[in-house]
Amino acid sequence: MVRCKKKRSKKSIEKLFELFKTVVESLCRLTGIKRRVPSTYHPRTNGLIENFNKTIADCISKHDPKNWDKWIDYVLLAYRSRIYPSTKQTPFELVFGRKMNMFDDWKSMEAESESESIYRRSIEIKDLFDK
Repeated sequence: MVRCKKKRSKKSIEKLFELFKTVVESLCRLTGIKRRVPSTYHPRTNGLIENFNKTIADCISKHDPKNWDKWIDYVLLAYRSRIYPSTKQTPFELVFGRKMNMFDDWKSMEAESESESIYRRSIEIKDLFDK
């Protein structure tokens, strides 16, 4: 989240929200997306996102929680390059329709948890970048 030091008036914030709403509605209409807005916080409706957030938070907490910003890129790259059993593809392939450049696909070991395998892979990726 980007925070602005300058205080904005309530009216300018309302205008920004209205602009955002208009843009999102236009994009949804153009792409044929039926947008549904869940309640503010309801874990059942936000289950996939809650699971993703927990996985990423678990991985970062294993590295260095105080310096999470130094690890987030590696953890996300590890998450996006992992082949998931349910789809037999990586999240990157599902979004972009092609394999990620420069990285081999990888599968976690059977006994290893998702967050543990992503943690291990993020260390491997960081080591590749540090060379």
